[in-house]
Amino acid sequence: MESKRGEAEQFNFPTMIAIKGPSSVKKTEIATKLADFLHYPLIDEADVIVALQNSITTSPTNDSSISAEYYDELPFKIACQITSTQLDLKLKVIFNTVLSERSHFEHLVQLANSHEACLLVIDCEDENHGFNDCYSVGNVRKLKIDTTKAFVVEEFVPAMLQAVELPQGNPSKQLP
Repeated sequence: MESKRGEAEQFNFPTMIAIKGPSSVKKTEIATKLADFLHYPLIDEADVIVALQNSITTSPTNDSSISAEYYDELPFKIACQITSTQLDLKLKVIFNTVLSERSHFEHLVQLANSHEACLLVIDCEDENHGFNDCYSVGNVRKLKIDTTKAFVVEEFVPAMLQAVELPQGNPSKQLP
């Protein structure tokens, strides 16, 4: 599969593409395909969670009373810090996250704004998990993917690039 990286280079500003949705949908597969196709770094919150869990189970002071914040907030904060470093370098990144809390969404908006980066949220949902419009903030670009249908990266990328190039405040799009 030949990359369309040249097409993607037509916008020359830092970009964060946040892939959101519950872990039960194919969002990791979609994030991986996009990152591979576009040659963008993939920052996956699930990788951070696994690393933290492994460090806890192998630590000599294994404390089962670790707070929920450790599991809920820390992986997201670490992934955001890694993303911030990439945006400092003016890179385009794919950020795979559950994005289950409005505060997380607001943090991504703030992160993008502080780096003068474009934020595109790709909402991956299926018949069991409807699209969540509670994350609407005026100028955040959003695309929706129905994960019950086949994801063809070569067909999706042109629409994604068009969404990134649109002026701020464009309406959300539903993609097959």
